[in-house]
Amino acid sequence: MKRYEQLIEGHMSYPKLMYTVMTEEMKYVKVIHDCMNQSADSLAMQGRVDRFLAMRFVPFLLKLVQRGKEEQYVAEDLKEDELFFYFNMYQKAMIQFQETGPSDHPVISEERFIQFFFKGLMGDMRHAKSE
Repeated sequence: MKRYEQLIEGHMSYPKLMYTVMTEEMKYVKVIHDCMNQSADSLAMQGRVDRFLAMRFVPFLLKLVQRGKEEQYVAEDLKEDELFFYFNMYQKAMIQFQETGPSDHPVISEERFIQFFFKGLMGDMRHAKSE
């Protein structure tokens, strides 16, 4: 979280900031997932993870998204519950991605996985809006 806070307080462009956070998050999710699998008490470990998310990560996420709204990179009308739904969906996909080894998913790279987070299937929507 200290690294994330330093990043958000820095002068990095929002797209680069979000990309950096998502790249780092892929690493952290893998570590947490591995710890959960190795833990003798996975329920207690899940409780610690849930508390961390609620107390530290969610406030950071809200701050990150607010900056995106202010800089007009994130939809201004995005509701908090929609944000949580999206990030929960992404986190589940990230865990599933991490559960398979690199040789198990040659179809998509980590880079492409992160691109899907930003642009989805359609990529740049500007062309669709002008028609």
